Amino acid sequence: MQTKLFILILLIAAFGQAQDSNILLKKANTFPEGLVYSKKFKTVYTGSMMTGELFSATKGTRRLNDLPIENASKNIPALGMKEENGNLYVATGSNGTIEVFDIPTQKKVNAYSVPNGLSKDKVFINDVAIDGKNQGYVTDSFRPVIYSFVPHSENTELAVWLDLENTGIQFEEGYNLNGIVLTKKAKYLLVIQTNTGKLYRINTTTKETTEVRLTGESLLYGDGLSIRKKKLYVALNVSGAVAKVALNDDFSAGTVTTVKKGFQFPTAVAVTSKKLYVLNSQLDKSGGENEVGEFKISVLSEF
Repeated sequence: MQTKLFILILLIAAFGQAQDSNILLKKANTFPEGLVYSKKFKTVYTGSMMTGELFSATKGTRRLNDLPIENASKNIPALGMKEENGNLYVATGSNGTIEVFDIPTQKKVNAYSVPNGLSKDKVFINDVAIDGKNQGYVTDSFRPVIYSFVPHSENTELAVWLDLENTGIQFEEGYNLNGIVLTKKAKYLLVIQTNTGKLYRINTTTKETTEVRLTGESLLYGDGLSIRKKKLYVALNVSGAVAKVALNDDFSAGTVTTVKKGFQFPTAVAVTSKKLYVLNSQLDKSGGENEVGEFKISVLSEF
């Protein structure tokens, strides 16, 4: 009986591993960067950092297809993205905007821009988070601020929600603040600083900013974030890995419990109740002599 039980356990484990799969994007040199899974549409979305093209794959399919958008701007980078109430919000890097697309109608419906007068070569709008109170938050990897905007508002200028100068977040050379997510009930923002590996917690009411006390392996090269309850997943781009952080009740401390390696310059992650999606951007190969013909989203059992 024990032998049969042991064999059954091995079969179940093997079956679980067999469920891990890839969603393929067969479009050369697109270099996707952002990723989001929409519970509303049961669809994963990504976009090209090079061309701004958007792609989608419904749950259970193994291939990303073009998501044509009417009146979408051409050749504007697509980076971090979130879906809320049927709208897809896309950060555009040095273009300095958050582009908003209505998914059901496949139309561009809005765009929020950095304040007038800012030089586009001094901003890098990297990621966006949307809360249930109709508020958006935006990271800038080059400028020490966090922006905000009100979805569906006629005011399309990104406001400086928080000046980071006196918060303890020190900007350095390279890419600074990157991935951003909201905790339950939108009480806190969690933000990763790519070039230091530091994780910060920001109270959305008081704007109090503190560094999350971390133990375990480093989060250096942290890029996109995804959170489920008190488990935070971090794409570590240069390291080719994804880290799992177990956070405490008030998100002030956490332990890096797992670092899963073997990815291709992952820049974004998305977690659901059962699966973890990892975007293999291969951005380290962009600008190279050889064409990169295929990209993939790794679909794993949540670890």
